[in-house]
This record gives sequence, C-alpha cells and structure tokens, in this order.
Amino acid sequence: MPRRTSVVTSLLLAMLLGGLGAPPAGHAQAAGKLRAAGGQVLVKVTGFRSARGKVFVALWRNKKDFPGTPPAGTPTATVNIVKGVAEASFSDVPPGVFAVTVLHDEDGDGEMKTNFIGIPKEGIGFSRDARGRFGPPGWDAAKLTLEPGEVEPVNITMLYY
Repeated sequence: MPRRTSVVTSLLLAMLLGGLGAPPAGHAQAAGKLRAAGGQVLVKVTGFRSARGKVFVALWRNKKDFPGTPPAGTPTATVNIVKGVAEASFSDVPPGVFAVTVLHDEDGDGEMKTNFIGIPKEGIGFSRDARGRFGPPGWDAAKLTLEPGEVEPVNITMLYY
C-alpha cells in the first residue's frame, strides 16, 4: 500500500525528484509581454494523465530554498484541471529570477502517494520543463527572469513516474 504524506511534505518530495507559451484563457490582453505596474506570471500546465484531483502551483523566488518545502510567504495556487489544462496567475510579482513547481494531487486527498522509497506516484512539473538526473532539477535548469512590469507566460508539462 502506498505511503501517504501531507501536502507540504508532498511538495518537498515532488521537488526533490526529478517554455513559454500562450497565456491562459481570459488573459487575451497578455498575449505578448506587456509593461504594467507589477509583473505577472501566467502558468499553463498540460500533460495530465487524468482530470481528477487538484493541482498545486508554487512560485519560487529563492534559489536557496528550491526545490524543498516552499517557505512561508511563497506565492501558491490550487487550481482545477479543465479540458486537460490547469492555469494559475500570479500578479504583482517583483522583477527578478523565479521558478515554478507543480504537483498534481490526482486523488484530491491533499496528500501525495509515494512508493516505498519516496518517489511520487502523482504528477510533478517544473518551469522550463526542467528534469533532474537521479534527483531533482536544479535551480538553474528551472529558473526564468521577470522584467519590471512584464507579463510572463510559462508552460509546464506534467511528469509521472
């Protein structure tokens, strides 16, 4: 029987294992990179093996913490999968380097199933579709840069083990 862990622990496990695209629907104004008072990151996630459950998205601002448990104050979103796509939007994002992580809680229980050595049995994903070798992808593989006032669309494809 698979082991169960909390969502926070699940995010940690997901991040420890190892593109730009069109903006989400409803953001037609953001089709290109626009200048505005605050930056915005528009995350579009595809490649789900099912539409069940919830999708947890975290916007990382710190290389030191990546890809462990998101520290307090890390912008996060919980979204549904609609027609094979999950979308999250982060507004008023300060300019600079960032990365995005995604966890598909397929059974919607708020916990991630793992195998006996802790490998996630539910989907994970990273900005730039970063993949790790025998572990998590590093910060440099997943990082992107947001310019002041920019609207940055980020596409992520889910990974299932």
